[in-house]
Amino acid sequence: MEQTLDIQDIEVLDTGRSLPVSSENNAYAYLGGDFTTNPNDYVEVLVYDINNNFLESAVVDESDYISNAVTGLNLNTGTILRKLGYDRGRYVVKYNFFRKSAGSDETMLVNIDGNIYTGEPTIDSNGIIVDDKNNKLLVKENKYYIHEISDSRSEIRLVPEKINDFEYRDNFLKIQTERNYIKVEGGVKILSENGGALEDSKLLQFPNPLSKQIIGGVVSINNCFIEKIIKPPSAEKDEADGRTDELDDLTGVVNARFYVSDLSQANVRVANPDVYFTKFHARMKGVTTIQQLEDKYGAGTTPLPNGQTIPNNSIGFPTLFTIEDRNRGLEGIRNAIDDVLNPIELIYSGDKDNIITLTSITTRPLNLEAYYRWELSGYDRDTNNYDVINAGDRENNDVQWTTPFGGNSKVVEGVGVTEATFAISSKDTHVGVRLTVSMADVDGSPSTIMYPVCFETDEDR
Repeated sequence: MEQTLDIQDIEVLDTGRSLPVSSENNAYAYLGGDFTTNPNDYVEVLVYDINNNFLESAVVDESDYISNAVTGLNLNTGTILRKLGYDRGRYVVKYNFFRKSAGSDETMLVNIDGNIYTGEPTIDSNGIIVDDKNNKLLVKENKYYIHEISDSRSEIRLVPEKINDFEYRDNFLKIQTERNYIKVEGGVKILSENGGALEDSKLLQFPNPLSKQIIGGVVSINNCFIEKIIKPPSAEKDEADGRTDELDDLTGVVNARFYVSDLSQANVRVANPDVYFTKFHARMKGVTTIQQLEDKYGAGTTPLPNGQTIPNNSIGFPTLFTIEDRNRGLEGIRNAIDDVLNPIELIYSGDKDNIITLTSITTRPLNLEAYYRWELSGYDRDTNNYDVINAGDRENNDVQWTTPFGGNSKVVEGVGVTEATFAISSKDTHVGVRLTVSMADVDGSPSTIMYPVCFETDEDR
């Protein structure tokens, strides 16, 4: 097989060893077994002319090769070339045999928020790809790009594209973790050994055959010795009160939450603001849609005593939130009632940003890697008009992430991004924050908490 790496790279990567990945070899079962027995296996074909000039590459259809225990892998080169349009002539054909760990050769269409579009796209008169609502779409490869290579060339830093898809982010997590968490659907049953007592048995029965890739792993049974949990008296207080770090949950549950860890570079209107968003959390925990919020606290135009009514664009009475754009979901909320929810009020001075640092205090299994996605939303008022906040440089926009990789986006995300800092640069601006924490194969993952318009700025009164 042709080497496509530079000599310097080969010297770093090539150990000179060959590993027996056969499914019969337990020591290397985690590698996935023989080629073609793993669903992530594929064959790449490279086509050259007779002068060895590269012409084209493609992924070979599975129907065009056969795996045989005696003769190995047999490829139908003639059929492969004809499918690529080479009906006659002489060519040099080379094959690569790969096993996908993350990403693929596929492309996808995403909107400006990174959400994958699965409908039928069209091309407008300017040659721009748009969705069925005429919103611009971007072509993205299902890959991760190299952000940095260490001086020793023994380490690389990969960064994901802006693709808001759980499988895409989940695969990104898996390629950098030493261990993967596998949930056994249907549970595990303890069987008696030779008629002995169950409590002394180490014999487990699984509902389905398990992959040999788990050989050498650990089997854990959650809550197997817990009869009941009695909460201490202090549990009546807010569960995050005073907490500054994430909390380990050995049961494998994820509950996203965050607090304001630094306001030293912000001009706060009142002393001792509610940095844990206690009142927001009490109302927003478990709420991810406008409909869920209305189910809990009532929709607009609800009849009330004494002939009062709730305005059409508000939720709850006394009013909790005012909605500007229902189609945007929770991100379409533009105001929170100060007396009820205690948003953090900041003074806008015109020449100095209000800089806020947020830190995750999520409850999750700390022995596993987690992927964090921080999103800003809200509205800025100009005279009597409300516009969705913009992210970017402070001269022309309302908010800016100062956390690496934030840039001009309202989103900052990545593995282990437990802390994020942003600045508010304009007045009469209401900003909300959504945190989503994702973990591979973990109950309650991804977990999301959203505090709509929990920050607001105004000129000094």
